[in-house]
Amino acid sequence: LLLQKNASVTILHSRSKDMASYLKDADVIVSAVGKPGLV
Repeated sequence: LLLQKNASVTILHSRSKDMASYLKDADVIVSAVGKPGLV
């Protein structure tokens, strides 16, 4: 849905390096990881 509205989407894996740098600049975070405390 976000892509259909021309939103910029970044997909991170639970093992992505430097995840914090992506999250601190995000306007919206959608998480569906199933790993408590990841975000």
